[in-house]
Amino acid sequence: MDEELIKGERYTLQMEFLGYLNDQLRGFYRSTYRDDDGTTKYLAVTHFQPTHARRAFPCFDEPALKATFEVHLARETWMTSLSNMPLARVEGQEGWVWDRFERSVPMSTYLVAFVVSDFSYIPSTSGKDTLFRIWAQPSAIRHAEYVSEVGSKILAFYESYFNVSYPLPKMDMVAVPDIAVRGMENWGLITMIDRSILYDPDVDSANHKDTLLEVVAHELAHQWFGNLVTPRWWDDLWLNEGFATFVAYIGSTYV
Repeated sequence: MDEELIKGERYTLQMEFLGYLNDQLRGFYRSTYRDDDGTTKYLAVTHFQPTHARRAFPCFDEPALKATFEVHLARETWMTSLSNMPLARVEGQEGWVWDRFERSVPMSTYLVAFVVSDFSYIPSTSGKDTLFRIWAQPSAIRHAEYVSEVGSKILAFYESYFNVSYPLPKMDMVAVPDIAVRGMENWGLITMIDRSILYDPDVDSANHKDTLLEVVAHELAHQWFGNLVTPRWWDDLWLNEGFATFVAYIGSTYV
């Protein structure tokens, strides 16, 4: 600094930063799928756990450090963007728009998330005024009905069971073709490998249906254990994951 900082004053730090939409399933990365015509379609997804948010924007990735975030995403008009919070406003120009999302609750950087895709969704209402949506590629969205039904019920059940309201106004779950883990508990925007969301009763086994239910219940449990209450460092990840796994059986049994 050119001069000493004054205690109690508010300072703003600005910098230029260049990140790349990579193919490494980490940070802000590119995923693909093929539609019914065999055409390759692209989407952009985030996976920040444990310390990959720094690939997308300048930040401190320690889980004990929390901040609020305002996400602004530019996209082509035929696509849709999602983030942790609901869309606040859209500012457009020919062929492109800026999606500006509401300011988030305080959270760790590994829980920040955004998705840009041409996906479709199934809506459901959970609890009081919580919007619950499942997103998937258009040709597969009909197979998301089961998760839409049980997911909204489990979220409402957890609110009652924990006696702590879900603190966000919406919950989106996205069936991603490529992801480094089976599911990621981003606050308000859970990303999961598509086979952990999509269920076809004419093809899939009962065992797959049970496994799918447990994964959904596990990721929703993290909205409280991990997101609302966060370990100070990754050496306590066993507590975060272990408790979510335990609670997932309670949520699964409920439905």
